[in-house]
Amino acid sequence: LAVYFTMKIHQQIKIIILSAAATLGMACSSVKESPVEILPIPNPGDTTFSVAEPFWAANDTAIYGLHGNFETDGDDFYMFSPGGGKPKLVMRDSLAKSHPILSPDGTKIAYNAAPRGWLLSRAHVFIMNADGSNPHDVTPFGGNWREIRWSPDSKKIIFSGRVEEEGEIHHQLVIVDVATSEAKLITRGKTDNFDGSFISSGDKIVFESGRILTDDGGK
Repeated sequence: LAVYFTMKIHQQIKIIILSAAATLGMACSSVKESPVEILPIPNPGDTTFSVAEPFWAANDTAIYGLHGNFETDGDDFYMFSPGGGKPKLVMRDSLAKSHPILSPDGTKIAYNAAPRGWLLSRAHVFIMNADGSNPHDVTPFGGNWREIRWSPDSKKIIFSGRVEEEGEIHHQLVIVDVATSEAKLITRGKTDNFDGSFISSGDKIVFESGRILTDDGGK
């Protein structure tokens, strides 16, 4: 009786093994019929390399985009023709970049920048010429700057960030004169002020205010 049950167990194990092998064979066969294509890592000379945060140049004549650069550990600005072809390197440095925005007159680009690993802090606001020249930091002091917006005449930018005043930290709006890089706070107080934008004439700004930690909005 013991021998009989031993033989039955061996037969069941054999059936299980054969079934598993058949299933594996079907899976392998399926993979062979529909293989997953593993694409090679592109290089800057390849017109298929990845691009982040694309935006149009003035008069829609070209497209800008950001591409990660392993050589400097930063992000490069590239320009692309809408019709295709090889991209053109516009600017390269060692900083990671995000949220680029073209000035209304198409001559300058404002963007967030920080060393790799600190980009999410958006610690710096930079402005450069659209041809990639003269990139410079217009950050008034350390903060967490976001929501960069141009004035209609392209002479100023505003953005908001965390500012400490009288022992409290709140988001406040900063305005920067593009020609001089002079920055100044245009809101103060013990509530958050952020998400500002210019009226079409450029002489007024609308923004969200009066928000505290327990609120989901403002005034």
